[in-house]
Amino acid sequence: MSKIILSTTASFSDTVEATDLKNILAKKDVEAVLHDTFTPPFPFEAKDVFAIVAGHTKKGVMLHVGPAEASCFPNIKVVTPFGVGTNHIDISGLEQAGIVVKKLPHFSKRTVAELALACMFALARRLVPLTVAMRAKEWKRQDGANIAGKTLGIIGLGSIGKEVAKVARGVGMNVIAYDIAYDDAFLKEWNVTKADLNTVLASSDFLTLHASFTPELKHLIGRIELARMKRGAFLINLARGEIVDEGALLEALESGALAGAGLDVFSEEPPFKNDMLTRLIQHPNVIATPHVGAFTPETRYAIAEYVCDQIVPYA
Repeated sequence: MSKIILSTTASFSDTVEATDLKNILAKKDVEAVLHDTFTPPFPFEAKDVFAIVAGHTKKGVMLHVGPAEASCFPNIKVVTPFGVGTNHIDISGLEQAGIVVKKLPHFSKRTVAELALACMFALARRLVPLTVAMRAKEWKRQDGANIAGKTLGIIGLGSIGKEVAKVARGVGMNVIAYDIAYDDAFLKEWNVTKADLNTVLASSDFLTLHASFTPELKHLIGRIELARMKRGAFLINLARGEIVDEGALLEALESGALAGAGLDVFSEEPPFKNDMLTRLIQHPNVIATPHVGAFTPETRYAIAEYVCDQIVPYA
């Protein structure tokens, strides 16, 4: 009987199934099985599960994995996320139970950076409302905004933030950044200016968030911080929904204080049962995507290949 990698996310299992990874695993008597619940009974032998790959289910729910969930599988040895986030994994609890937790590097940094830039261009040139008008046979020509020469503020200059800085400099933007620590060699090489949070807020034509979420960062961008931003600025959040006070963001958009927002993450995912989040998504100056920052075949394969390399030795 094959040993089982239990995957809660189709992103991993579908990638394995559609690529050479399936045969690579089969040669080692391992298979990836998609199942989005830890409640028995299971359509497989629980004793055959040696690894869990934890991510979003098909319904967009991020399942928690801790000792209680792992205890359903008597031979479980290793747990890994399918991505860099580990908020849904009880690392200390699992490790105390003798289960290894593997963390992933930032395979998706370029992919997320490209989405951030795509949001900036789309917002600046009003691509979504203009497309909606054209589909309604309405010829509504409106001014957009240039990207080149504008100031991009980055909050969180880690691996993704750095990649955003690179592509922004490549299209002629001025880049300033706020973080708790800085890579001075990177700042010098890419001509990025470090600044305090208030300066970044007040100076940015576009503000993009790439900080790793911790409870202390909840509503880092709240009503006060939004009020400090330039009138007519744009906000991009591809980090975590909780970093922004989304109700205050909606108010800023409705008042015209902000010109638009690009959002790939929300405090509730999926967000459609929340009336305020639904209003935010439906605002004409908002681009909203369903947490797809890393969703390209190239990135998914790179992550899936790395996951397999990391956990198959535990079979």
